[in-house]
Amino acid sequence: MVTPVSIYEKSKRSYPKKIEEWSYPSEYRVRNICKNGIIRVGKDDSIFVGTAFKGKQLGFGDIGEGIYHVWFRGFLLGYLNEHELKIYDIMEYDYVKRV
Repeated sequence: MVTPVSIYEKSKRSYPKKIEEWSYPSEYRVRNICKNGIIRVGKDDSIFVGTAFKGKQLGFGDIGEGIYHVWFRGFLLGYLNEHELKIYDIMEYDYVKRV
C-alpha cells in the first residue's frame, strides 16, 4: 500500500518569510473592509464586498462619471458604480456602455 509519506516531496518553491505591505497608487481611493464584509461610501451608504476581504484594503481607481476600477493588490476585481452603490465583477459589467 502506498502511503502519503512515501510519495511526499518537499516543495521547490520558496516563500517569503513575511508578506510585504501593499500600497496603492496615490490617486486611488483606499477603503478598509469591515468585519462584516462591507465598505463605507460617504456618510450613510455602504456596499457589501465579501467577508473574504474582511480586514483588508481595496483600491478604487477613478475611471470617470462615478465609475471606479476595484483592485485588490494587483488584481482587478471589477467595477464600482457609485450611483447604483454596487460592485460588478469584470465579467458582468460593460462600463464603457454606461459611462
